[in-house]
Amino acid sequence: MNLPKILIVEDEATIRKELEWLVGKRPEFILLESAVCVEDALKKINKLKPDLILMDIQLPDGTAFEILNQVADTSFSVIFITAFNHFAIKAIKHGAIDYLLKPIDETELYEALDNYNCDHSSTTSEQIEIINEHQKSRKKQDSRICIATLESLEFLKITDIMCLSGDGSYTHFYLEGDNRIISSKPLKFYEELLPADDFIKCHQSHIVNISSVVRYLKSGFVVLNSGAEIPVSTRKKETVIRLLSQL
Repeated sequence: MNLPKILIVEDEATIRKELEWLVGKRPEFILLESAVCVEDALKKINKLKPDLILMDIQLPDGTAFEILNQVADTSFSVIFITAFNHFAIKAIKHGAIDYLLKPIDETELYEALDNYNCDHSSTTSEQIEIINEHQKSRKKQDSRICIATLESLEFLKITDIMCLSGDGSYTHFYLEGDNRIISSKPLKFYEELLPADDFIKCHQSHIVNISSVVRYLKSGFVVLNSGAEIPVSTRKKETVIRLLSQL
């Protein structure tokens, strides 16, 4: 069995050395080398062919996204490393790619490595494109999201999502055309990710796309253009009615 090979791309010496030390403690991985800038990273990716890259987003001569856009063969996985930047993290989440916040937490790093060991799926060009779309603040009607299911990565236009329903650690997506997929992430993950002016959490277990709502029933339900009736909690009733009246 070939052990996964890891390349580290990080310009901050203290964080780079910490990552090297922490990865070195995991015998089920092979630590290749470290790169400190975009140019260095591109050379080492092409030469060493890593399976997994731990990659800082902001580098002295550019960004991790520039690296991904210039690499011809993206048959590797990526775990991004970043200081807290809400916009960058939101873009990464849209692409369903794992990330770590600085300072590096050992438990979180090992959890990310364990997730990679369980999955082994490489970062796709579609995921990179979705991240780029959100980095460039494209119009909402063009926005897409990558949904991780147990079997695949699904790439959806946000406007095709009619509603979401939480089921423990899973989320059911109900889409235009009477399609449905199940994500292996909880509803809260998508509550924070989807645009708040287009989607509303109308109930503890339900989020609806406001543009898909055609009717509010006084019995405490909204009716979607598919005919589905979604419950509205008493606490959310006034907010839902106010938003719908503004359409």
